[in-house]
Formats: sequence, C-alpha cells, structure tokens
Amino acid sequence: MVCAQSDPVQRDVLVVGAGPAGLAAGIHLARARIPHAVFGLRLGGLLLSAGLVECYPGFPGGLLAADLAARMVGQARGLGVCIEQAGVDGLSWTRAGYRLQVQGASWQAPAVILATGTLPRPLADVELAAGVDARRVVHETADLPLDLSGARTIVSGGGDAAFDSALQCVARGAQVVLIMRGDRPRALALLVERARQAGVGLRAGCQLRRLGPHGAGLAVGLEGPGGEPSELVADWLLACHGREPAMCLWHGLASSHARGPRQVESHYPGLFMAGDLVRGECRYAAVAAGDGLRCAKLAEAHLERYRARPSDPSPGST
Repeated sequence: MVCAQSDPVQRDVLVVGAGPAGLAAGIHLARARIPHAVFGLRLGGLLLSAGLVECYPGFPGGLLAADLAARMVGQARGLGVCIEQAGVDGLSWTRAGYRLQVQGASWQAPAVILATGTLPRPLADVELAAGVDARRVVHETADLPLDLSGARTIVSGGGDAAFDSALQCVARGAQVVLIMRGDRPRALALLVERARQAGVGLRAGCQLRRLGPHGAGLAVGLEGPGGEPSELVADWLLACHGREPAMCLWHGLASSHARGPRQVESHYPGLFMAGDLVRGECRYAAVAAGDGLRCAKLAEAHLERYRARPSDPSPGST
C-alpha cells in the first residue's frame, strides 16, 4: 500500500536563510501581512562568526556581531515573522509554484527568496596524515569553544575574516599565530594593527602543507618563503581561505552547470537572490539586509502580478 503524500504547506513567500538578508526579508513580509516562512538552521547567519561590526549605520561605536544578530532575531520574532529553524533539502517547480522540501515536509509558494549565504572553501593542497582529529580543523569561529584559555590556535588566511577571527580567538583567551601565503596582509589596516597590538603572531609567506596528529591536537606543517619546511603545534586550526556562494538549491532547480545570477532578480519568475549569495566579496550585514528588503518588495510585486494572472509561466520561460 502506497501512502499518499500529505499536501504541502501553502504560503505566499518562502525565504531560505536566516542571516541578515533572510531576516530583513521576513521582517518586511510580516509587516506587509504576507503569509510567509523563513527557514534557517543558524539564526543570524555568518554574524555568529564575526566579531565587531563597525560599518552598520546607526552604531557609530560598533556593535558585537552576535548582539546585532540577536537584535535582528528579536525584532523578527516580535513582529511575528514565521521562523522555522530547519534546513531545506530541495527546491523544485510545479505548476502550482515553487516547492521546498524541509525535513520530510513540503512547503509551496508562488515566490521564493534564496538567502543561503556562502560556504567555506575546503583546504586545498594540504596533506592530511592518518590520525588527524578533523574536529580540530574549523572554518568559522562559531565552531570553536567560547573558552579558549591557553589554547594554541593557528589562523590561516590573510584577509579580513582571518584577522577578525584571530582577534576573536585572542578575546577568548587563545594564543594565536596567523599564517598567510602572501608577503603582506590583504585585510583592513585597522584589523592588522589591532591584531599586532593584541599579540597575534604573524608569519607571512607561509604555505599550509600538512596536518598531522600531535597528542590531542595538531602538528601543522608549513612551507616558508624559500621552500624551507617548519612545523607548529596547535590545539586548533581555523582556516579562513575564502568562501563560495551556497548554490545547491539553485543548481537543483536549474542544473548543476547553470551559473547563478549576480543580481537579486533571477530569470525565474518569483525567484529572488539576496545577500552574500550574489554579492561576491561585498559581504556586509548592511548590504545583505538591504538585499533582503528589496527581494521582499520584489516578491510582493510578483504576488500582485501572479494573482492577476495565475497562469504564470514556468521557470526560465520569457
């Protein structure tokens, strides 16, 4: 006997991602009384791995990223944003609209906002020896213990994220060495200056080559500027080697080879992209929040057209 699949949960707009972009979209949809749902496993997104936010308008002294995330989530909940703390497994199209698969359930809507953010690039050209504890290698500070008192922590990378992460590790009590491939940092001069003042050890021109076990920690093999090998011992390795847009839902709908749009409006009717998913290296909370609001307004306009002409074309048609 084959059991019939339960009917999908119907909404007007579904938002995938609960970082600044997704939450901003949800806030507008709630204020506009548009039936919606916002899906995300980590409420606040990458803000949970950032340190001090200093370029968000209205906070001249800066604001801890975790506090900004908490403010956004609190505002959304206060306005009645429907937040589903769950991951989305798939996105597809039916003649009735877009359909999301969420932990065994189906949700359906005429409009979808993808605000899925980015994923860290994996370690490349690094030999992993047998016995390495993979849990000791992370890509975001949110995956590190809050108390790092005395922990030897290596941060690999030369950009803003690496220096910001190094400062956070110091604030948690860690002894930090930052290694970078280039001969000079690519981060804001302000972050580099703060790292030096905080006692972060900087090693330029070093390539991460090998990870091996060392007791409960790691033996980190490096290649210096002249090719000479060296080794550091660490309790944690935080790899900040860049991030890529999280396009799996897009590729599931389009194709594995289809290039994603670089603007909030896609060529799929009722499908919009927000925040880090389309902004390349311009990853700022203020930019993401603005994208989320714009996508919500575009989705609202799409709904008006959809209701006036229910036989909306299928995705990709013009």
